[in-house]
Amino acid sequence: MTDRPWDEPPQPGDADVTREIPRPGYGSAGQGAPGGYPGQGAPGGYSGQGAPGGYPEQGTPGGYPEQGTPGGYPDQGGPPPDPVPEEEAGSKWLVPLLAALGALVAGLVLGWLIFSGGDDSSELEAEVDRLTAANADLEAEVEDLTAELEAQGTAGEDRVAELTAENEGLAADVDALTEEVAGLTTDNEDLTEQVADLEADNTRLQERIDEILADFDEAMVATPDLVGGTSEDAATVAEENGWLLVQIPSATDQVDAGTVVAQTPPSGTPMLSGAALVVSVASEPDPAPDPEAETVFDAEGTGPATTDVAELAGGTRHVLAYSFTGDGEHTVSVVDADDNEVAVLVEVNGTAEGATGLPLAGSYRLQVETGDSVDWNLRVVALP
Repeated sequence: MTDRPWDEPPQPGDADVTREIPRPGYGSAGQGAPGGYPGQGAPGGYSGQGAPGGYPEQGTPGGYPEQGTPGGYPDQGGPPPDPVPEEEAGSKWLVPLLAALGALVAGLVLGWLIFSGGDDSSELEAEVDRLTAANADLEAEVEDLTAELEAQGTAGEDRVAELTAENEGLAADVDALTEEVAGLTTDNEDLTEQVADLEADNTRLQERIDEILADFDEAMVATPDLVGGTSEDAATVAEENGWLLVQIPSATDQVDAGTVVAQTPPSGTPMLSGAALVVSVASEPDPAPDPEAETVFDAEGTGPATTDVAELAGGTRHVLAYSFTGDGEHTVSVVDADDNEVAVLVEVNGTAEGATGLPLAGSYRLQVETGDSVDWNLRVVALP
């Protein structure tokens, strides 16, 4: 460590740096009174002053030369201020005296620390260097933190702007959805009213249907069993109940001609006035039609079967020609699209052939009931 001037012992001829420097208010040697300079005539005054606190040649205490009145400036007309009491003046120099003594003690202690020699001063310098380095590190850290905070502040501002924009978009979506919900609510209220009206209408219609069904129940009459009776009996029953009677000849050798061999609908079925009652009436088989007659449908097979659909045109007289080869009973019926039996056209035994009228119009199929080994042939012709 470089030697400092104050670390060397004093030399002869050096200035006395430890001499006390006179300071106003502390009373140096030769002063005429406490706190004054040499030659002062009163406390706190300069030499040659004629009164306490006054300057030379002043005419009155505390006044300046050529002043016209005590304590005033030229042309002043006011009286001088009242003198300060002695006790109050003494307290004014006591406080500075105590402060100066405290500063002197602090200076002596600091001087002792500085001039006390090598080890203590080296430790102080090392401590100062350490604190300086630590302060530099702290300043660098503060700068880094400041830069980081500024960067985070910028990123935060950008994020806040982004979130603000997103929130505004969401707010707009919410407003739109709110309006849509309000519209749907209005529509729902309208639909609710319409549903209520429809329910009321449905209730009225159901009541009317119940009334109609009740009337139907009263107006409906169950069909009697007409099979085995005569066609005249069937006509009488149909007339009494207002039914439309349809008689279809049935070529048969099982019963007498004119006997009802089948009916549609079957017995016990409720029927309203105006409904159709179809009865199959036994008749002698007709001879087979001319082979040159127009054929509109034909089918053949062995054993029981149901043919394809036969289209029967309205306004045309149709005849069904049939033939069976084999023993047993053979029956040919007309069935509708729902496989409901409409009429029995043929009811014969053993090997037989013939023809019968087919007074129907529309789409029908023919159902054959016979033995498994019986061959059969059916042909529908249109007569002029």
